[in-house]
Amino acid sequence: MHRHLVDRVAAKDAIIMVWDSWGMAGNEKDFYLVSNPSDTISSPDAASRWAKQHADNTCEIGDVDRMKRGLYIVTTYNCGLQ
Repeated sequence: MHRHLVDRVAAKDAIIMVWDSWGMAGNEKDFYLVSNPSDTISSPDAASRWAKQHADNTCEIGDVDRMKRGLYIVTTYNCGLQ
């Protein structure tokens, strides 16, 4: 469904889009579809280092799910990457 968007940024490190968001005040979770061509952000620690370099905001990374090589869903808690 979002193939054109993924193709446009697949060759660079980027936050592609907000995938989902839910929660109540003080317990929000935001999910981002992220492109990482070097395929190096498979853990929350690695994703946190990546976010410090590629996002305007540094947030606690709660989880990282690898969708396929270079494409991840990154979950933040109480903080948005964009």
